[in-house]
Amino acid sequence: MLLIAGNTQANDCVPRELDFGIVCVCNATYCDDTPDNNPRIPENGSVYWYVSSKGGLRLNLSQAHFNSCEASNDTPVLTVDPSRRYQTIFGFGGAFTDSTGINIGNLSRAAQDQIIRELIAVVPSVEVRTYFGRNGSRYSLGRIPIGGTDFSTRPYTYDDSADDVSLRYFSLAPEDYNYKIPYIRRAIELNPDLRFFSSAWSAPAWMKTNQRINGLLGFLERRYYGTYVDYLIRFLQEYRNNGINVWGISTGNEPFNAFVPFDRLNVMAWTPRTVSEWVADYAGPMLENSEFNGTKLLLLDDQRFELPWVAAIVFQNPKAKRYISGTAVHWYFDQFFPSSILDTTHNLSPDKFILMTEACTGELFREINMCASVGSGMLDYPKVALGSWERGQEYILSIIEVRIILTAHEMYKLLLFFPPTQTYLCTVFHLKYMNHWGIGWIDWNLVLNKQGGPNWIANYVDAPIIVNPETDEFFKQPMYYALKHFSRFVERGSVRININNNLSSVKSTAFVTPSNEVVVVLYNRSNREEDVVLEDPNNGPVCLTLLPYSINTIIYAQ
Repeated sequence: MLLIAGNTQANDCVPRELDFGIVCVCNATYCDDTPDNNPRIPENGSVYWYVSSKGGLRLNLSQAHFNSCEASNDTPVLTVDPSRRYQTIFGFGGAFTDSTGINIGNLSRAAQDQIIRELIAVVPSVEVRTYFGRNGSRYSLGRIPIGGTDFSTRPYTYDDSADDVSLRYFSLAPEDYNYKIPYIRRAIELNPDLRFFSSAWSAPAWMKTNQRINGLLGFLERRYYGTYVDYLIRFLQEYRNNGINVWGISTGNEPFNAFVPFDRLNVMAWTPRTVSEWVADYAGPMLENSEFNGTKLLLLDDQRFELPWVAAIVFQNPKAKRYISGTAVHWYFDQFFPSSILDTTHNLSPDKFILMTEACTGELFREINMCASVGSGMLDYPKVALGSWERGQEYILSIIEVRIILTAHEMYKLLLFFPPTQTYLCTVFHLKYMNHWGIGWIDWNLVLNKQGGPNWIANYVDAPIIVNPETDEFFKQPMYYALKHFSRFVERGSVRININNNLSSVKSTAFVTPSNEVVVVLYNRSNREEDVVLEDPNNGPVCLTLLPYSINTIIYAQ
């Protein structure tokens, strides 16, 4: 297999071996990056090839050439077909939670700048660099909680004054001014094309049947259906007054949690019937008649297993269906429910998009020993697993597509609660979005601390970036690079195209960008090298050797 080295000037990863693998260490003066290519699109006949691997490569760049090698007859061929086109991609991003702002704020200003610029920026800056920078991930989407979440230091909404139907006492919280708005505005400076999606975890407690911000069966009282829409519109106004325009809002974050006993998360219950009525008679018309009539309204904002039945019931109401622009989906429990659910939901109404709006590893439900047997016991389960390639693998397979049958031993390596001595099959993972009509993928917390918080109910989880304030540095985990292999190269307006691939160990997806590049993402999930031929009808074959457990992004001119 022919590989021609052609590395451009870049800041390489500063690796550090931690508890579960390799992280890249950044501080106030240094962070690895991925510079703009020159030329941006490789010359005809060649490809840019970016590789991240369990062995420690992080978006290392080389060049390979079409029609420059001879593959054996048994080498698998993956054929790109740009003529078969699917959904248009909207973007990738993460959530500006209170915890994210608290953790960024615990670093020096220069180190803060490194984080945000690496994530988003399209214009040069020393700030916010990791997620939003031109040389960083180029995130194009951000999720903004409406009020507090569990990733706050306290439960709160924007009007906790009882029976304030006129919303006289409505006001943004100190958390907005200290932890959200400053970093969002810095991100916008780096990428003015950022789009923001917002979700409320709960209405104020006085609007709800259980008079609590969390707890079982806390529905929105019908007499407050209109008041709650006024509340959401006030949020849109206040954020616009602070220079932040919100592209879309959901009907509410994870309403199914309100039906789970002993759940402490901030939550408000909806059923398909009640949310349909609220959208049809209140949220839809009131938004349409407001100055925010261009704001998208998204259904569900909850788990895949609630589809397609929630959408099917809501769409039976023609008024509600008219006001809904798309469906927001979370990834928790995806391993138990097939991705065909997304196809069925798409087919219900192909004009309604599907957007993945929350994902993280280390989440609470994984603490259940789902393969329990007599005497099996439990395994230690870290909320933050610094350097875990397996958690990065979960991200890449969720974004692309895969059906994995896991043994108990493999589940142990994925840091789940399973007995290490058993080797029987326990479950099936179905992790699919891009190849099943998803227009984007939004991560949960952008940044957390080494505990996985702060979180007011101690519901700690992992994140792509973990801060270490004691040394004014932060760690970029494999999850960060898994997302960057998409967000850095698959820009808004790209269209997913077909790629024929019969190789079970290599997962694939492909896109054509607005600048007429073809972007192919391949993941070798085996523990050995895989020789493959990538065939393009216009350019011919290019031979690639995929490293074990490696993410590969290949870019070339169409």
